[in-house]
Amino acid sequence: MVGMEWKMSTFDITWTVVGAIVVGLLAYAVELLTRSYCLNKIKEAKAFSPETAVTREEARIPIGLITGKMTKRNLQILVKKNKVKVTENGRYYVAK
Repeated sequence: MVGMEWKMSTFDITWTVVGAIVVGLLAYAVELLTRSYCLNKIKEAKAFSPETAVTREEARIPIGLITGKMTKRNLQILVKKNKVKVTENGRYYVAK
């Protein structure tokens, strides 16, 4: 092994790139699914106005260590895209 060089073949490089693309697409799909999940949970809670707005807990949106960060970020994205509104006291409802 001493003095031997390891070289990547074109095949190895191709599969490395393909693997990176697949992982990126899967991560993006998980983001979209999480966003859709959050929106559906708010709809299921019938939160369609500031008066009926719900917290994450009331909408049964997970607030665990990993899923909590993901859902919190995706809720912020939904607010930014104007699909969900947030009240002054941090409650969520579906935008019209």
